[in-house]
Amino acid sequence: MTQTIRFCTWNIQLGLQLETILRAIQTHADFAGIDMLALQEASIHSDRPDAEMIAHALGPSYQCFQVTAHFLGKYAQANALVWNSNRFRVSSRDTVILPRVRELKLPRAERAILCALPEQQRISSVLEGTIGTETLRVYVAHLDVLGVEHKREQFFKILSDARTRQPVTDLTIIAGDLNTFKIHSRPTWTKLAAEATREGFDDLTTEILWTHQVRRVRFHQKLDAIFLRHTRPFEYRSWSLDIPGSDHIPVFAEIKLI
Repeated sequence: MTQTIRFCTWNIQLGLQLETILRAIQTHADFAGIDMLALQEASIHSDRPDAEMIAHALGPSYQCFQVTAHFLGKYAQANALVWNSNRFRVSSRDTVILPRVRELKLPRAERAILCALPEQQRISSVLEGTIGTETLRVYVAHLDVLGVEHKREQFFKILSDARTRQPVTDLTIIAGDLNTFKIHSRPTWTKLAAEATREGFDDLTTEILWTHQVRRVRFHQKLDAIFLRHTRPFEYRSWSLDIPGSDHIPVFAEIKLI
């Protein structure tokens, strides 16, 4: 039986432009009927989680799960998933704690630089349930800003959890802000991509050229991605939407299970 899943991931930059984000969600057709929206850097405004306000903007059938990883000054920095409860029936919610610098064996120079900086806890939210006849697990990921091997180890922790967590699901999605910054072509991030492939994941966003921008200097980076593992054949299309509201833009994937 053919089934289509519409998925989006968006780093909303602490909800600093939350009204702009809410307006975009309500007016852009790309968000209409979205099944799941993975959020990074969600925060809390007017004593309400950003994910709750976004779920409300999407419609009465939408629910949310938001978990704070740490605080940036007065702002909570959280991962969240917003989903259409008529489509995705959630059965469990969890959090994977990603490794800190001092817990890893890193190259000496990288370790020295990272240990001299304020440390931030990073997490990946995990939700399980069913969509149609398929069992589904979704990881919302937000890796650290600095470090190369450090970020790879954080991503590998998510892949390891996806490999060992029971029960096995028909579909697994890993989506979010991987902070894979480059200067020209360095670093290549080939180890990260290769490990995802070895674990059976397809990167659905390879054709998207950039997802993050510094508008005043026209500096663009590809930082956000959606990975999918499925036991059956599938087709997909992916795209991004260049709209205001954050220094990141939303990234979409429409997945057709065959």
